[in-house]
Amino acid sequence: MNKIYSLLVSLVCIHYPLMVASAEIQQRNTVEVIGTTPAHGVGLPEELIPFNVPTATYEDIERSQSLGLTDFMNRNLGSITINDAQNNPLQSDVQYRGYTLSPLLGLPQGLAVYQNGIRINEPFGDSMNWDLVPEASISGINLIGGANPIFGLNTLGGALSITTKTGFSHPGHQFESYGGLDGNNLERYVNTIESGGNNGKWGYYLTANYFDEDGWRDASPSDAYTIFSALSYRHGDTTIDITLNHADTNLIGNGASPIELLALDRAAVFTSPDITENKMTMLNLSGTQWIKETIQLSGNIFYRKNETDSFNGDGSEFEDDGTGDLEEDGDDVEDQFGNGISSTNANGTTRDAINNISIREQEGFGANIQATILNDLMGHENQFIFGTGYQQGLIAHQAVVEIASLACTFRGENCNLANADRGTIGTGIFVPEEGTSVRAHNRTWSAYVTDTFTVNENLSVTASARYNNTHIVLGDRTEQSTLVGPDNPQLLNGEHDFHRINPAFGLTYNFNNSNGLYASYSESSRAPTPIELLCADQSAPCSLPNAFLADPPFCLLYTSDAADG
Repeated sequence: MNKIYSLLVSLVCIHYPLMVASAEIQQRNTVEVIGTTPAHGVGLPEELIPFNVPTATYEDIERSQSLGLTDFMNRNLGSITINDAQNNPLQSDVQYRGYTLSPLLGLPQGLAVYQNGIRINEPFGDSMNWDLVPEASISGINLIGGANPIFGLNTLGGALSITTKTGFSHPGHQFESYGGLDGNNLERYVNTIESGGNNGKWGYYLTANYFDEDGWRDASPSDAYTIFSALSYRHGDTTIDITLNHADTNLIGNGASPIELLALDRAAVFTSPDITENKMTMLNLSGTQWIKETIQLSGNIFYRKNETDSFNGDGSEFEDDGTGDLEEDGDDVEDQFGNGISSTNANGTTRDAINNISIREQEGFGANIQATILNDLMGHENQFIFGTGYQQGLIAHQAVVEIASLACTFRGENCNLANADRGTIGTGIFVPEEGTSVRAHNRTWSAYVTDTFTVNENLSVTASARYNNTHIVLGDRTEQSTLVGPDNPQLLNGEHDFHRINPAFGLTYNFNNSNGLYASYSESSRAPTPIELLCADQSAPCSLPNAFLADPPFCLLYTSDAADG
């Protein structure tokens, strides 16, 4: 295999926040301690942190009665907005400080998400599947704003750190069920069962959640269930937690519709289906140990596997070449047998659609260890943290493109009516040149340090740095299937290395318990994801389960009155 070496041009985000707290803030009676590293250890009092950290507890989530985690963050965490282009409450895009965190593969992601110290961005494209997060099991959320290097790669806009419940933090039992009716039809219902307890030394926690809805748009049902369990041990200076998270989801998000179609029927979809099925299992072993009163060790080891199947029916960009065959950019389109493809079938039905079908298996495993030292430095309070981590991803990805027809065309209906069935009907004819089959391997190891030094009762200084080293290997697998076969499959092969040290510096000054200011400078970097490297060569186009562009324009032939008639 030929080796292709790439030099990383880092995308560096520089963050210069300056904030003065409002004089109207009431004096705190308690000190809120917030974890400032992925491995939750000792944490820092909020007033010593030189950057913005919005927080939320499980009580906040329960009181909000939000449709999902992204909806909650949109309503309650500052600077977060969501984009519901997929039109599914479990598939929202999250924007924060100009950066995106999305379930769509291929989008440039700029936020990192951690669950109990595990980075749960998918290894293939850094995408985020919100449907796999056990929302009912969330104990707390920290939103670390800015380019914080401590949270590793791709923390350009910030990082979201999620902790889950245990039998010690949430003993008791609870069952919740609610739903919504549209006439006599149950449009949405959610069932959650929760149980936890402990005997002072051992504790357990279990929750199961089932979500089902028809969706407010046509042909848009979804269902998802998640199971989360935790076995915990607490004794003296030792804590141990074993957590198991499993999710099985079937989501339909039928994307955007042309404005002309929405003028006829707000619930109409242009093409369907757009199905994403996820099956995920994650196992995590974590713990903390105080060596003495001033030194704590913490760490975790984990395994995560997610299988994703996507089936998206879209309009076709292939055109008739004038002789009855399909072409693209002036070149004939050939099927899996090397034959040209007719633009119509034997009955004259137009082949005016495609099915993007993909299967993706992603495995991730790794470990993190961290030490926190609380010894005074030169007679002043000081917190010193250093840690290291390793994370590896193994990916097998195959995407195929099938020639199809819109159902309305196949049945002889008028596709421009609001109630037309624009679902796709496959033909069994595939376009190998548009397909992709690849195996990817990426690994990242890192080391970080952060120190917070209290100069006096008002002033504290924080300095941090992190080193990341990422290695990505791509290997073509087109010989394993006749349905994929780009012109030059060797262009998919590659081996890439990226590394960088990112620093951060900040200070806080508290005038009193109600007023203070902070300022900071920080850098973070982003390494290309395997999917971005795979799609970087125009000579070897890749196929993604989602389109980057909107569907073709809807040709409006009827007014709303005509459609209603």
